[in-house]
Formats: sequence, structure tokens, C-alpha cells
Amino acid sequence: MSRVQIATRLATAESEVVSFEDLRLLTAAQSPCITVAVTLPDPVQIRAHLKNSVHNVEKGLKDMDVDDDTAAALVAPIRALAADIEEREEWSKGIVLFRSPDIFRYFAIRDLEQEFVTVGERFLIRPLLSLLSRNQQFYLLALSLKHVRLFQCTHHSEEELPFGALAPQSLQASTYTTPPDHMLDNRSAGGPSVGSMKGVVFGTNTDREREDEYTRDFFKEIDKALEKILVDKSIPLVLFGVESEIALYRTINTYPQLMDRAIHGSPDRLPAGELRERALEDVVQQVFSAPLRKALDELEQYGGTGRVSSRIDEIVKAAWEGRIAMLVLREDAECRGIVEDGAPQTHRGRKYELAEDLLNRAALETVLRRGQVFSLKPSEMPIRADAAAVLRY
Repeated sequence: MSRVQIATRLATAESEVVSFEDLRLLTAAQSPCITVAVTLPDPVQIRAHLKNSVHNVEKGLKDMDVDDDTAAALVAPIRALAADIEEREEWSKGIVLFRSPDIFRYFAIRDLEQEFVTVGERFLIRPLLSLLSRNQQFYLLALSLKHVRLFQCTHHSEEELPFGALAPQSLQASTYTTPPDHMLDNRSAGGPSVGSMKGVVFGTNTDREREDEYTRDFFKEIDKALEKILVDKSIPLVLFGVESEIALYRTINTYPQLMDRAIHGSPDRLPAGELRERALEDVVQQVFSAPLRKALDELEQYGGTGRVSSRIDEIVKAAWEGRIAMLVLREDAECRGIVEDGAPQTHRGRKYELAEDLLNRAALETVLRRGQVFSLKPSEMPIRADAAAVLRY
């Protein structure tokens, strides 16, 4: 391979969120294209995993006859990143790295299914497609009369957003001379005696009504604050709190993307990281993203017509021609072949090393032509097939 020009200034920041625009940039990359997917299970194994990945990159570049100077320039930022990750001991996650003469990007992956290194004419983007199937960002409201907390989260991190001066104490002090206790069962007074037992009088209906009124007013103040704080109204909001309080808050909420599912229980003593993990496991990862839901609705709507295809050869050709609007791939599906002028040929009878991942090629061609692509686990696929596409025409 002839010498290629290597860009000297490349963005190297880790991305926790991937967009279709990110994928389109990857589809236009100049060859050679290096894709590395590596898990970082624990600090002890980080060095071995990263060293092995770099070694495989160098071998792949050599197999493509990339000259030594170009290969060294391509590998240098990968080595630097590996050293940085090892020094910071970033573990218990996976990363997918993309390196070409004009691109150096890497994305954090929560549940990376497989490690691999590929060096070829195109990037392998399939590991990123599962991220697009779920909400990658979400707001989390830890709802409590004692301590309200609000976070903006990804699958890997959380940032607490300030509520300013809003606090339960300030609201109840300005509303009530004697603020009601949160739990009426904790309040009692002496009453008529029965035998040797002292009488007890519990909170009255009026007390409970005042308690409900206080809670409702406080939640209204929270809702007003969220209107100002949550600028991006497309990001879903997850609630974490006592079931009865969540139910009351739903009657007041005006935020348009409040998720139907919530986490029940008191959030008061839980650290921010645990709140995020609970939200991810119990809510966010259980719900498809809005673009995927739309794709599945269209697959159902056009099922049985010429607008839907599950044949790999038809899908690759349609992607090449720009006719795919939505494409859903099965995560574990494998189909290799050679694409010539948009027509895929299986690798039987041809040299295996010339074959490529046909599903990845279909994804690349679809994204390049402004289509959307997702991947799902086998049990989540809408039909029993390796892929399903909604055609534009």
C-alpha cells in the first residue's frame, strides 16, 4: 500500500454516547480502517488485553502492506491511549476504538459481547448499533420530601444538577406555621385511657389533607424547577422514590418525556452511582429508544409487503442503492461474503480473506445514505431472521 497522509490533530476524547452522525463520519473514513473492541475486566488484566490488541493491529497493518512509517503513525495514538487507560486503571467496561488516517475515536460500551481487532477497507460499526437501541442519556429524579436530587446520566456516569434554593424546608416554612410531619403514623398525643393503657389519638383527616396538600405543593415546585433546568426535553426522565409519592408526582408532572417505568423505594441513603445503576438495570435498559420503536412499528405496519425484506442479498443491494430507511440486525448473526457493485456473493469458492461481514456492510451503506440501523438480541428480534429492513420504495 502506498504511503497515506496522516492527520496530525485528532480528537481523542472518549464518547459515552453515539449518534447516527458519528456513524456517518465513520463510513467516510479513509483506508486503512482499524477497529478494536476490547474489554477491561479488572486492573490486573488491563495491560495484557491492551498489549494484545496493539500487537494484532500491527499484524493487520503488515498484512495490508502498509509501510512502516504509516503504520507507526496509525498505531502511536492507540499505544498512548492504552498507556493512559492503564495508568488511570479504567476497568469494568469495554471500549470500541476506530483509527484511520483521518479519524481517531473511541466509545465506552457497557456490555461488550466480543473482543476483536479488524484492519481493512472499512470500519466494523456493528458493536455501536446496540447503543442506539436504548436511551443513551437520561435524567434521574430522586424524589423525596427530605432531599431531592437530580442527575443527568449516561450508561457510565452521572452529573448532579443543582436545584438552587428549592428545598422542602423552605417551602413548608413559607406555607405552614406548623408544618405537618411527613409520616402521620409518627405523630401521636395522649387521649382517653382504657384500663391501664394510656389513650392515643392519631392524626385526623384534616391532618392528612394538609399533608397531601403540602406534598402536592412541593411537587409542583419541583415540576416548575425542572421546566427551567431540563433544557433538552427529548431526554427521558426516570423517577426514583416511594411508590405513593411517585403516583402523586405523575398527576402533577408536565415534563414530556417522563418514563412509564420507575424505581420504587427510598433514594435518600443511596449514593449517586447506585441510583444510576438501579435506573439503568430496572428501567432504561428495559425500554427501546424512540427511533427503534418507530422502526419496529414500521416493520409491523409493512410486514408482508414489498416494503420489508429479511433476505441478506436483497438488503445489501437495497442498502447500496439507498433504498433502506430502517434496518434491524441480530447482534450475534454472522454472514460473510464479497460485495461487487452492490451485489453480495458468498465466500464459497473465493478466498476467505477477501470476504467481509455482509451485515456490517449493509449497516455502513444504510447509514451513509441517511438510513437508521439498530441491533437487537435474538429474543428481541421482531421476526426470526438475521436482519429485517424497511425499504423506502
